[in-house]
Amino acid sequence: MPTYTYASQANDGCSDEPPTTSENLSPYPRQIRINGQTAEQLNTCPFATSIVEEHKLTGAFRLRGVTCKRWGCPACARQKIRELAQWTKLAAPNKLLTLTVNPAMHDNPELAWRDTADKVPELIRALRKRFGQVEYLRVIEETEKGWPHYHCMVRSQYLPQPVIKQLWSDLTGAEIVDIRQVSQFFNSFQYLVKYLTKLHRVDWTGRHVTYSRGFFPVPITPQNEPSEWRTIQQIKCEPHKWLDEEMPAEIITQTAPLTYSLRKRPSTWLPPEERPIVKPLTQRDMGW
Repeated sequence: MPTYTYASQANDGCSDEPPTTSENLSPYPRQIRINGQTAEQLNTCPFATSIVEEHKLTGAFRLRGVTCKRWGCPACARQKIRELAQWTKLAAPNKLLTLTVNPAMHDNPELAWRDTADKVPELIRALRKRFGQVEYLRVIEETEKGWPHYHCMVRSQYLPQPVIKQLWSDLTGAEIVDIRQVSQFFNSFQYLVKYLTKLHRVDWTGRHVTYSRGFFPVPITPQNEPSEWRTIQQIKCEPHKWLDEEMPAEIITQTAPLTYSLRKRPSTWLPPEERPIVKPLTQRDMGW
């Protein structure tokens, strides 16, 4: 069986980023007022930068935040969890698969992760060869002793546990495998949120989630659709700081996460640390 590395994840379409979320799934638009609130109060990424965009057809303006998208950022992690959980609910998985590691095969939990994480897609490929289409989303969890194990939400036909157990044992040396059918009433949203929320304690990996290319339904908004917006200004500042300076007391329409509608083209604004220092002219400058 070929060795799988994350560098070759494109072969399986694996990713740890949520698909493009349609605004139809979000509680927007809504009216907000900034009024000097902090990034923590607004639940936004403290590392975000901003861009001002103009609509190519209507000439409307908007401010959009560009976040760091790291699992280590609490605000970005919460947003990623919400989006992944919402899309997982739409994906309608019908099985839960738990894969363990054998501590006797590894010196420590981090090495166990490094040795076994890339075996999950190998297992799925082997199952596809025998049983047809198998789509999955994998999250990691730590045991009480700190060893990793994997929870997979799976959508497939019948998969016999003995076959999975033998394949996983051949790949990793671990023999404890559990697979169970879930009913149509299974709340995959809450289940995924439960496990992903724990992941801030996993310090030795940033790859908390991977999923197969066919697991999620086709996004409502195609990712390859050309944007109707063009960037007219880049600002090295969080959106809430920019809005607090430009329009602190105004009611602002928020159309999407970190996206705000602007009534007019804004004036150029820079945070104090980036504003140019204006020195008085000297006689030499004046040519005297």
